[in-house]
Amino acid sequence: MPLSLYVCDSLVSLRLYRLSLVDAEFVSLPCLKILRLKDIVFHNETTFERLVSSCPVLEELKIDVVWNDGNVYKVHSRSLKRFCFRRSSSLRFDESVPGVVVDAPLLCCLIIDDSVSESFVVTDLESNAKFDISLCFRLWRFDEAKRSIINMFLAWISRVRDMKICAHTFKLIHRYSESSPLPRFGYMSSLYVTLNASELEWFPIFLRSSPNLKSLILERSGSSHQLSRKAMERVSMSSVPECLLTSLEFVEFKAPICGLGPEMMLVWYFLKNSPTLKKLTLPLKSHSTKDDFFKKLLEIPRCSTECEIVIL
Repeated sequence: MPLSLYVCDSLVSLRLYRLSLVDAEFVSLPCLKILRLKDIVFHNETTFERLVSSCPVLEELKIDVVWNDGNVYKVHSRSLKRFCFRRSSSLRFDESVPGVVVDAPLLCCLIIDDSVSESFVVTDLESNAKFDISLCFRLWRFDEAKRSIINMFLAWISRVRDMKICAHTFKLIHRYSESSPLPRFGYMSSLYVTLNASELEWFPIFLRSSPNLKSLILERSGSSHQLSRKAMERVSMSSVPECLLTSLEFVEFKAPICGLGPEMMLVWYFLKNSPTLKKLTLPLKSHSTKDDFFKKLLEIPRCSTECEIVIL
């Protein structure tokens, strides 16, 4: 990257691909609003930090790291609203990989797809933020240091309003909860979560920490055959979370279902226990079983008299 690009009074959008960021003592990009970096190399972490912090009106930052470059990404911005960070592969899984630190008080949209970093810290954010989170913090090493990192991670996402969680991240939260209480996700009104079959039994416990949840989208990871009917029966007998009783209005199953026992028990759980439910969306795997599926639905007692069931 030429040094001349570090000083430009009119540049509004900058996209850099497979370049090396040379060290710069002075950066001035007063009009830059969009910055996108892909496969960028920098040998001095201060150079990257200065590049971001010297854009006083920066609103959107996207970083794609294809390989493990060993750098700490420190994002300091008083104007940043949208941040997307992807570090999806590593050539050195046995080594400690530095994480990401974000200090952006106006941040309202964060997308993370990072299977490599040891930590991801957000020091401040808007209370109505929207997050799409795919993190595992090297899940196979779960020690006290990892527990402390996860505790901080949960503390800052507890203020998120709209959240999407991948199966690996949800498993991480599950493991943490086995020895420590979860924080209260009092701001969260919308949740999109991908679940492994083994996490379904614990899912109602997670919902207890989200008392104001209004919209829930469930994605299945793997086959529902992985969970026994006995395990699903324990789900249905769990205590009913506060959100099901007072706020939950929309539930959508994203993965096609075929009317198997475990799936129907989860449908039964929402229909029977939520008086505020307005809409339940269920995609069928095969329309040839539509009549049988309707019969099973009619057998489920409904707590809400206004709930609309949509079959796709």
